[in-house]
Amino acid sequence: MPLLCDICHARPAVARVSVVQNGERKTMSICDYDYRQLMRHQSMANPFDSLLGGGGSGLSRFFGGFGDGAGDETALAAEVPRESVDATDAFSEQTLELLQRAAEKAHELRRKELDTEHLLYVLADTDIVAALLKELKLSPQDIKGY
Repeated sequence: MPLLCDICHARPAVARVSVVQNGERKTMSICDYDYRQLMRHQSMANPFDSLLGGGGSGLSRFFGGFGDGAGDETALAAEVPRESVDATDAFSEQTLELLQRAAEKAHELRRKELDTEHLLYVLADTDIVAALLKELKLSPQDIKGY
């Protein structure tokens, strides 16, 4: 029988959360709903921040602590089952290369997030996008100059 959520005691637990409160550590099993409730209070991280060397995902920032750590009495850490899917497994080598070049462009422009403008900048050099731009009476240089 699967463990029940330690918060609602109704749904099956899907993640384990370690809570340090007032110096005392305890581990809780939580359901997907309560896990999402915890995540709702956090800003959503850019899924491509690892390409920019941002170090970690939104989960690591959320569960790794808040702010600078000074004065925080509660810290959280979580273990999520590894049954998740990595979307980049479905990407072709060409797609990964384009994402890497776009991330490098974002870094060159001193941006912390990979945005559509960085992807468009890199895609403007490809034959297919150049043909599409030509149909719109634009040149890749028009896109890059913007």
